[in-house]
Amino acid sequence: VGCNACVSSRIAVADFAPNRSQTRCLTRNQALRVSIEPPYCNDERLALYQRYLGSRHAGGGMDGAGAADFEQFLQARWCDTRFLCVRDGERLVGGAVTDVTPIGLSAVYTFFDPEMANRSLGVYCILQQIAWAKRLSVSHLYLGYWLEGHPKMHYKQQYQPLETLQDGQWRRWAARIRITE
Repeated sequence: VGCNACVSSRIAVADFAPNRSQTRCLTRNQALRVSIEPPYCNDERLALYQRYLGSRHAGGGMDGAGAADFEQFLQARWCDTRFLCVRDGERLVGGAVTDVTPIGLSAVYTFFDPEMANRSLGVYCILQQIAWAKRLSVSHLYLGYWLEGHPKMHYKQQYQPLETLQDGQWRRWAARIRITE
């Protein structure tokens, strides 16, 4: 018997409309520049990634990541991976590692300047991934697994319509995800 706690989740991008908070995030960050770039490790990306891990995941085992760890964790050789890079002027302030597939984009990992937490750059990156998926005419942005009750997964419910894979069927997320056993 396997574990059923982790449930795949995705956003139906054609039906997505930002809520008021997300609209404010877009407005607050409208001066930022977004680009889609190849996946590679350089000093700028690695330094931002390490600052993020040190701030958000201190003592969690990832906070000592070096260049080899960065490349292994964030670059998939089996698919088309891209970096959505967010810049304030010339300075890199955020990145969203994204796998590009024929049916959708898959949000792998997002990291940002911890000193800019008030800008909601994690939210901003997801909103930019949704816009990117729309430009590509793909139907979904995959957010990875939902784990009910886990506080680090809570953000996913803010993106509607959210769909979850339950019993082999994608279903629109209602008030609460129910895990079937």
